[in-house]
Amino acid sequence: MHTQRQAFVDSTGLKLMQSCRTVLITPATSRRGALLWALACAALVLVWGRVLMPTPQAAAQGTLPKLDASIEEKLQIHLHTIQWHDPYDAVLLRAIECVGALGDKRAIDPLIDAWTKRNARQLDDIQQVFKKLSIKERNERDDALLVEHVIDQIIDEINMALEHLNIDRESLMQINRNAVKNGSAKAIALLVKYEDTDAIPLLLSLLQKGDDKVKNYNAALDKLGADSEAIFQANMKALTGWNVQATLEILGTRGDRRAIGPIRRLLETAAPVRTEARAALQKLGASWYAQRSDAERFGLWLGAFIACRALWRAARMLWHPLRRSTHT
Repeated sequence: MHTQRQAFVDSTGLKLMQSCRTVLITPATSRRGALLWALACAALVLVWGRVLMPTPQAAAQGTLPKLDASIEEKLQIHLHTIQWHDPYDAVLLRAIECVGALGDKRAIDPLIDAWTKRNARQLDDIQQVFKKLSIKERNERDDALLVEHVIDQIIDEINMALEHLNIDRESLMQINRNAVKNGSAKAIALLVKYEDTDAIPLLLSLLQKGDDKVKNYNAALDKLGADSEAIFQANMKALTGWNVQATLEILGTRGDRRAIGPIRRLLETAAPVRTEARAALQKLGASWYAQRSDAERFGLWLGAFIACRALWRAARMLWHPLRRSTHT
């Protein structure tokens, strides 16, 4: 395209010079001179318009900028490596580093796309393995751990590469928020590193689920300056999740005595958390009686009633012989 444009400019240069010569030497005193003068001016306008105005093809190419051919080829090789190489292969990390070193923002979207496709492919492979092995007894906890493992493999390197490519802050934050939403533990620390206070509502909603990252959510919310009341309420809802042990430890550490009642009710459930619940109640300064379940309380009252009844009967048995001896 460049050579064609250059050829066009060279071919029209002579016309332009001739038009200029005609305009300069032709007097405009006669009708013929005026006509030639007008035609020369029109030729000037047409020639310069063709030279300076871009063609439709050039305009279309201008809206879709591409990297240089050599850089484009290297980029595609690196993106293929990011999608398909083993996560523990040093070649993968070098590929991510090379993409980040390009310094061209046009590499941002391909890099994100490669990372997304990699995660989707790995998760799909894991699902296929589960099907082949006929593993049916799976739960939300297993899925969360698998997703965390897949996403956390190279998220640090991806963030570093995107920073080198000068991605805008909001886009980078959104990428890490999505990673947190999908189960990444490393992305939580990255949100804290970037001081992303806009992620507080997301972290609170995830905390309420009570999954394996309860401690991570609490630590991040504290560092991001979240409201303590909102954190407390989220932890109370997390008591219904599957990581109750960690939630109980956190509630005991936070020291809010409003948690005593809900924690005590856990003593009535079949969940194996009685030891952790009692430890949390002790940290909260609950009384000895408050650390007992309803069944234990009923047993205590029943035992006290039986003991009192036995004492009453023993007293009556001793009282009658004493009355007889006094009368005699």
